Amino acid sequence: MGKYLKRWGSEVLAAGQAGRRTRSGGRSRLVRGTWPAIRARAKADNAEVLFGDPVGIRSDQVTGRTWGAEGATPVVRRTGIRFSVNAMFAISAKGRMHLIVFTETFWAKATCRFLARFGGHFDRKVDLIVDWHPAHCSKAVWSWLVGHKEQVELHFLPSY
Repeated sequence: MGKYLKRWGSEVLAAGQAGRRTRSGGRSRLVRGTWPAIRARAKADNAEVLFGDPVGIRSDQVTGRTWGAEGATPVVRRTGIRFSVNAMFAISAKGRMHLIVFTETFWAKATCRFLARFGGHFDRKVDLIVDWHPAHCSKAVWSWLVGHKEQVELHFLPSY
């Protein structure tokens, strides 16, 4: 996992540096202690480890460069219709990805629906590492997890 984190621009920080970048040095604790423990437990349980996060997608104008006839100001035609969708995804260190797209607000109901669909895609337990988004910590999600202990287990990233 350290290779992936380094490739994605992360680094293991010394204790003094970690305190400046995170509230409690959580990233360093994740890389050195929490992540190896999750990985070892998943290996012992024959579980798969994935990282999950929600994302919002909007169709707003992206200002940038465009092409047009030389000497003429380019005109970009738009319909004026805007839309937005939300998505929740999970990806493994090996690149296996699961995604659900929905139009409602990202909250506990959407998280439970994602976990239910997501857990059904595996024939073994899944350890899902997520951030501290309020939807991940809600009572509805916790009660769903209690009934599905053999399918999905959540682990939380340190706050930053």
